Amino acid sequence: MHLLIAARGLPARLAAARARRRGESVAAEPPTFRVRDLPGRGWILLGEWPGTELVLGTVTKPWQPLGGEPERPVTADSFAGFAEPRFARIAETTRVTPFGAHACILTLETRVRSTDEASRRRFQRYWRATGPFIGLIRPAVMRVLDRQLGRSPSPSPG
Repeated sequence: MHLLIAARGLPARLAAARARRRGESVAAEPPTFRVRDLPGRGWILLGEWPGTELVLGTVTKPWQPLGGEPERPVTADSFAGFAEPRFARIAETTRVTPFGAHACILTLETRVRSTDEASRRRFQRYWRATGPFIGLIRPAVMRVLDRQLGRSPSPSPG
């Protein structure tokens, strides 16, 4: 799993190396993918039902080599209506559903809406290249969570 996550960050590291060679400043820390770090990376809270569901969103160009850093700040109120061409709106939902007395089902759902046909085509190319790896990362993340919670991992559907 670490290799897959490192591969996802490779374009950003290469862009940072190019920027350093040009004498430009770069962020000191590599990006993280913890929920608490997302607002500092351009994600906004779209909705929250404490203990049950969290919805975050961003407006970005994930196909760009800088790792999809957000370029257009939006608010929760302006997110749904954002329509500037050449962008994608991404909403990420994390939901916890009780399952019996001592278990739960954790669901991660990502929705993407491109703002125009050109960005839709770019996102499709990006997803063809990265989707299989993302499909491997998510189950690995779930296994890590299971271990951290001191439980044995349950098989995930599909």
